[in-house]
Amino acid sequence: MKPIASIEASTLVRFWSKVDKSGACWLWTAAKNNHGYGSFWDGRTQQYAHRFSFFLANGYLPAELDHLCRTRACVNPLHLQDVSHLENMGRGYFASKTHCVNGHQFTPENTYLTRRTGKNGVTRRCKTCQNAREAANRKPVVRMTMDERQETAKASKRRWYEANKERVRAATKAYNASEQGKKTIADWRQRKLTEMTADPQHKYHGKTSGYTTGCRCAPCAEAGRENGRRYRAAKREEDR
Repeated sequence: MKPIASIEASTLVRFWSKVDKSGACWLWTAAKNNHGYGSFWDGRTQQYAHRFSFFLANGYLPAELDHLCRTRACVNPLHLQDVSHLENMGRGYFASKTHCVNGHQFTPENTYLTRRTGKNGVTRRCKTCQNAREAANRKPVVRMTMDERQETAKASKRRWYEANKERVRAATKAYNASEQGKKTIADWRQRKLTEMTADPQHKYHGKTSGYTTGCRCAPCAEAGRENGRRYRAAKREEDR
């Protein structure tokens, strides 16, 4: 809005000619919007009548104005107060709705205040209703034992293989027929022959961490299986 000194006298005369000052509230008698606020053309833009009146009386235009008289058509500057948007909502819309749709009271402890994205406004949410919705949508946590997890993983692999069995077989057959596949099979057979051959120095005896480097003799293989049984038993004890 342009400075007060630059506002033409004819604009001021036209504005005040539309105001009824017969009572405490100076009522706007011209055009109003759907919410009951006066609307005035200042020569450049469409203005709220009460905001234009406040600007004339105080020399500045705040972000929000509250009608202390609760009369939206009033343009009396003494009935207008510069407030924040949240305070303005609390005096007007929020004050008229004290409970949510489910009957819970909007107390400071039971209210979420959220600023609407891209809009100059604040919304309220009932904490009790919000917590009830989250509890209803929350999935229960199912804790499985180690045996159950292993069975679930195996079942999932079986389902996947049954669904993709033909595709896997075709891909395996095509790879085995390729040069790279033939080389891989030859290398694997050579490793197996090496593992099955007794190692004179027996330098890998007792080392069962690696499949190709660990000792594959019967005592070491049984020791590895026993280690696996002890590990699974310990995990089952933890799950209980």
